[in-house]
Amino acid sequence: MNTVNRDATIVSSPSRLCAGFLDAVRAAVAVLKPRQGTYSMNVKPLPALSFPALSLAILLCCQHAGAEPPKGERVMSTRGFSRTSVLGLSEGKEAITSYRFELPYGLSAGWKLPYLGFSEGCNDTIRLKLVVVAAEQPGLPVDKIRICFSGKDDTLVPPGTVVESDPVEKALLPGTVMRVSTFYCNQAPAGPLPFMNWGYIDENIDGCLVGEIGSLKEDDVMEHTTCRGGAPPKPMWAGVNALIRAYEPMFVTGKPHPSSKGETVVIGFIGDSINISQNDFGPANPDDPYPARGWNGRFCGSQIPYVVFGQGGSNAGGFINAQKTPLFKYIFGTDAGDSKVTHLVDAYGINTLRQAVNLKFDTVWEARLQVAGICKRLGIPYVHTTLTPMTSNWLDLSKELGTPEEQFSMFVSARKKFNEKVRTQGKDIPGCIGFIDWGSAVEKNPAANENIWQSGFGTDGIHPDSAGHQRMADAVGSPFTAENPLPALGR
Repeated sequence: MNTVNRDATIVSSPSRLCAGFLDAVRAAVAVLKPRQGTYSMNVKPLPALSFPALSLAILLCCQHAGAEPPKGERVMSTRGFSRTSVLGLSEGKEAITSYRFELPYGLSAGWKLPYLGFSEGCNDTIRLKLVVVAAEQPGLPVDKIRICFSGKDDTLVPPGTVVESDPVEKALLPGTVMRVSTFYCNQAPAGPLPFMNWGYIDENIDGCLVGEIGSLKEDDVMEHTTCRGGAPPKPMWAGVNALIRAYEPMFVTGKPHPSSKGETVVIGFIGDSINISQNDFGPANPDDPYPARGWNGRFCGSQIPYVVFGQGGSNAGGFINAQKTPLFKYIFGTDAGDSKVTHLVDAYGINTLRQAVNLKFDTVWEARLQVAGICKRLGIPYVHTTLTPMTSNWLDLSKELGTPEEQFSMFVSARKKFNEKVRTQGKDIPGCIGFIDWGSAVEKNPAANENIWQSGFGTDGIHPDSAGHQRMADAVGSPFTAENPLPALGR
């Protein structure tokens, strides 16, 4: 299990409101355009859903499943992420990352920013030197908020820990756009910088600065919304388009603004590299409002708070074996029903099935049952997915199971059986309220279920490109339509 240090602890700082507002900060907000799907003639386009329709559908699902969203604090922002690894070639550097969050439900007073220490690849401690929030509420001037930790600007985030800021006693309206500027370095001057999630350099999205230890100043925090000098700076640049390797709070923790009405939907997405937006390196089309956010971020857009949990190459064990860790408990709660998400989507599976020794699809199904059982215990409605196609070069072969061609044929057959079981037997999983049919969304011939990527949606044989991620985002709507009612019913 590589997600967190098993001996990690959660550090919560005392409640204290910290004043101190910075001078003018650039915080122009882009007008978000409606999402646009990318379709092929081989697959029937999936219907687009408005947020009210989706909220109603999920609310009905909760009522049908007998579940109630948890009370208390939740993930309140989009673009949540819960893994901190190492940024290569960054030793001796410090950085400022500006990261955009959207707040669909706003925030009541008392919200916090949780930071995650190194969860893999490094046992160093991260130093937060200064955190500043620029919050633009609809129709109001930008609020500049200096975030404190135990009453101070700076704090340390040890490996495997979650460190919360002091509560901020300022409510923010639904629809607020928040940019969090994090000034950080490794406590050890020669150590590497942390890397949490992709950022996307744009005046209205994300930005970054990087330099040798001691070269950046507090005033630089006020100039963070664009990257200086055109191309993203190394080593922050991910090597393609405007993508950077950012470090930011996992999400915004809190409660909806008092004016927020209706059902609060917060989704936890668990899975492997596809789940963490691998190969979504930019816009899916010229008018794409959510570049490089992955299928889950593209689906949620600016309308549904969410957090992504998982890592590339992983399987369901990364979730199942993390139950006793502070990170798991912080996000998904305990038996007390204090989860920070109201629904969970399970996208694990392909990394188990592509191991030749696991070519019996029941192995993946058993893992799905285990994850669903955990969700049932925690009172979180469960949604799972079919598996996307995969080419033969990704199969882990076994000398005892025949020729490569025979083993790949076994994989194709096992994937087909698994996907059909997801589509027809989800109703038998306790707590399951539906499924997302990725297989039908990105396959060349969905009716045949023959494991061939539709042209223009794949990259390397296992990961979708930006257009593929968008297509998969569009497929999320299918469980919430009359054609495929919830809970997940057989055809």
